[in-house]
Amino acid sequence: MKTSSNNKVSPDTQITPDFVVQESMYGVIGEITYSLAPAETGWLEKLKQLRKYDDDLLGWWTPTEKLPSHDIACLVQFSRMVLVSDILAKHRRKRKSDLKFERNLAIVGFNRSSGATQEYMSLIKNSGELSDKTISERLRKSVQVPLERLVIEYHDKKFVDFEPPMAYLLQILWENLFTSYMDEFPYDEARKYTPIRITVDRVTDDLQKAYGFSSTGPRSPEVPKKSWIRKALDHLVVFGFATKTDDEYTIKYRRIRRGDPITRFGKLIHDHRGKLALIDAREPTLFDSLLDTSKPDGSPDRVKPQPGNGKNS
Repeated sequence: MKTSSNNKVSPDTQITPDFVVQESMYGVIGEITYSLAPAETGWLEKLKQLRKYDDDLLGWWTPTEKLPSHDIACLVQFSRMVLVSDILAKHRRKRKSDLKFERNLAIVGFNRSSGATQEYMSLIKNSGELSDKTISERLRKSVQVPLERLVIEYHDKKFVDFEPPMAYLLQILWENLFTSYMDEFPYDEARKYTPIRITVDRVTDDLQKAYGFSSTGPRSPEVPKKSWIRKALDHLVVFGFATKTDDEYTIKYRRIRRGDPITRFGKLIHDHRGKLALIDAREPTLFDSLLDTSKPDGSPDRVKPQPGNGKNS
């Protein structure tokens, strides 16, 4: 969504809320926070961030992309909802405070719970109100959403709208996606791996369809992003698990049989941190020269990690 020039936190800026809900001409926008330390400082910053939604935002599903008004909600884990509500109430009582909102702000707790026959995501409003009195009262008494309904709606999503840890992304690629490509490419008996030829576009598209979200319009983000995938594939090149020619990567695929894959990738990231720093810096000449140093017959079970040192770390 886009803020107005009068926004007190982020004027004239594109923002990416965790959720936006709209029914007819009524909307709710906000953030979801699973865990923060039980200290006031971190929660104060999170609550201050919510003020960027206290604005006439553009991006609603109307012809003008505007709504007459909307509410704000902050979803927090059950064990933190009272703490967050108390912090908000204390600062609202102050004469000068950064936590005064023109629009309604509700603190809603969430928790996973088990019933007699199925599991639920429970929601309960701990403080604040919503303009829709019916919804506000239902949330005050608590609402239970069956998890199976969420699974049917969203399937097996493995990504959200911020970049995941690289070891996690590499594990998803290696264990979940690349295995689905193996029938397309013959096994190389001499090198003992399957050469899988891919592009960033294909991998990004397949991950979005299977485990993320494809864009549904100009204000709908793609998850995972193409830049995350390019960075991940470049990591595999540095490890010797892949080669790169122009826009095409060739993955030297075989299963990682020794140890947990995410731990293996985490160690490789640590051991190659000097070279990998160039990927983030995006220095093409230096990085391209590094790609040429990969062994032509490198594979997951043959690569010996090279420890970093103080000079290039």
